[in-house]
Amino acid sequence: KHVLVVDDEESVRRYLATLLASEGYEVSCAEGGEEALGMIKQQLSPSAVILDVMMPQVDGLETLRRIREMDEALPVIMLSAVGQTATIVKAMKMGASDYLTKPFEDDELGITLEKVFDKMTLVREVEDLRDQLNKTSDFISINDEMIRIKEMIRKIAGTDATVLVLGESGVGKELIARALHDQSLRRDKIMVRVNCAAL
Repeated sequence: KHVLVVDDEESVRRYLATLLASEGYEVSCAEGGEEALGMIKQQLSPSAVILDVMMPQVDGLETLRRIREMDEALPVIMLSAVGQTATIVKAMKMGASDYLTKPFEDDELGITLEKVFDKMTLVREVEDLRDQLNKTSDFISINDEMIRIKEMIRKIAGTDATVLVLGESGVGKELIARALHDQSLRRDKIMVRVNCAAL
């Protein structure tokens, strides 16, 4: 895993680079926001960024904002001094993954990075599971009537129309509703099932 360290103090950069390298990370360093943004633009592709809040010229918040414009998913851990609570809250609202308050223990950095990478792994697994669910929710049939229904679902799914699915118990109404949902513009949202008889 490749970590980009962004801090205007050379001693901090050197310390973090040594610590992270001893933990098995590949490390790159930048002494300011502009340099870091340039490195990311030039396809550095870090796995995570450790970003100091207080820097001259382009500060940590502005750097974070511009990183988010380039990559919404790149984990950014903010480094703050004691008493910068309001700034950290703002950074978290802007999409920072976590933060560390200087000075911090060596173990804190390792634990924070592990947490961030674990969260990334979970997010990817959820996305993969959603993709698999969308693929498996389709039904297979060689029956002409079912082929016609599948074609109708494909046409309707892209619209914002209300759909009423009728049929006896056990014929697959919910399967059709699921297929409609999975192909619709609302596929990223939760499909809510309601048992009308129970109401």
